[in-house]
Amino acid sequence: MKRKLLCIAAALSTLFAAASVQGASVQTPDGNMPLIHWAVVESADGQMSVLQQLGAKHVAPEVAKEDGTYALYGAVDVKNPNIMRVLEFYKDDDAYRIHAASDGFRAYDEARRPYLKGVKILEATGIALEQKDNGVGTSVQMDLIQVKPECLEAYEQRLVEEIRRAAADDEHVVGLYATAEKDNPARIHTMGIFTDEEGYEAYVASPAYQAFCRDTQDMIVMQNHIENQPVRITLSQRGVN
Repeated sequence: MKRKLLCIAAALSTLFAAASVQGASVQTPDGNMPLIHWAVVESADGQMSVLQQLGAKHVAPEVAKEDGTYALYGAVDVKNPNIMRVLEFYKDDDAYRIHAASDGFRAYDEARRPYLKGVKILEATGIALEQKDNGVGTSVQMDLIQVKPECLEAYEQRLVEEIRRAAADDEHVVGLYATAEKDNPARIHTMGIFTDEEGYEAYVASPAYQAFCRDTQDMIVMQNHIENQPVRITLSQRGVN
């Protein structure tokens, strides 16, 4: 109980320090979180660029026609260029099924087999999915965070506050997305899309982000940062309110 109270106190210490702001949120028409998947794609050694080319050829044209596919944001791991992680937003289960059954995706699935080592799909729930109304980013940063169970509510509260603030007010932030594993809500996965590498460095050095880190440092067990290769991501406008 004492540890839980300490976690709550840490989160509340800055709750009223910032004005309430609201960026553009990714959500369904009825105001709920979309269906969220993380796809971890592993290529055969040195074949990731081939998989990306096949995706651009077969999948991208289909996605452009799928109103229920809100966004597919992917980036390749700097330390392991055979790994690409893709954050996927869909309106609902039906929208996902339409995407997976499309001619383009089936052609992609067939064509990629000689170059693919494996795919893992992780189901997730949304914590905060915030972005600018529009924008382009070239730096994608990800984190895996293990939160102390007794601190989960307080951590999420503070995380949502920081993501909303940054998406609305920080010029370097294009989009910030936080999700929890569906079967393990204390394991949180985040993706940040920034204007460029210098923009990311400016964000993490900002007083507001540093305050967030101080407020939450005792709430987490582990944090694994994933740096990705430079990529050009244009924000999707689907599901953005």
